[in-house]
Amino acid sequence: MGTTDLKSEIQLCTKYLSMDSRNFHCWNYRRYVMRIGKVALLDELKFSSSKIDDNFSNYSAWHHRSYIIPQLIEAGDPADIQKLVDEEFELLKQAFYTDPGDQSTWLYHRWLLGQVIGLGVDQDRKASSTEPRKVLVKDKEGQIKILQRELAMVEELIEIEPDCKWALLTVAMLIGGIKSRGKSDEGFQEKLKGTFEELIKLDPFRQQYYLDMKKYVSEQGET
Repeated sequence: MGTTDLKSEIQLCTKYLSMDSRNFHCWNYRRYVMRIGKVALLDELKFSSSKIDDNFSNYSAWHHRSYIIPQLIEAGDPADIQKLVDEEFELLKQAFYTDPGDQSTWLYHRWLLGQVIGLGVDQDRKASSTEPRKVLVKDKEGQIKILQRELAMVEELIEIEPDCKWALLTVAMLIGGIKSRGKSDEGFQEKLKGTFEELIKLDPFRQQYYLDMKKYVSEQGET
């Protein structure tokens, strides 16, 4: 299959996704064409952005970024990578405030933190195409600074959307990440207590899951 044919295939995917922007079969085929052809990654990132602008809850468009971003990180220079990462976090913030109840953006946020600081990444497991080949910020202080920034942003959102389950879960995850890096705060335990009490009230069917998570997060950083 020649390059011209591959371009036609991408154009065909674009046409179909204009009709059904969440069709994961079409998104998967688009990534297959990307793998075998010389498709510009930044063009694909822009295409994904256009679909997200149309609908922040398009999980397929967010997932497409998780295929593109690691390749851009691998090939880019530090200044370009930093700009790219900053823009991704800003895009997520806009999405959170637009539709805080949609899980797509929260899952991508968790994935992005894995890329940037290794949060939740199992270093012993064989990496997939969407997992980080290298953690961008390696020093603990730098990682903690990012976690604290994201925690402050999510807590600000919760003041507006106190019943947002995904935001509450993210608070617990971020606090766990900070604690596991040796940084604690006098208010963390009380904050975790209130967070999980609210989660159980909002989602009682998952009470045991939240209790197990609370125990795990509370023990992070303890020796």
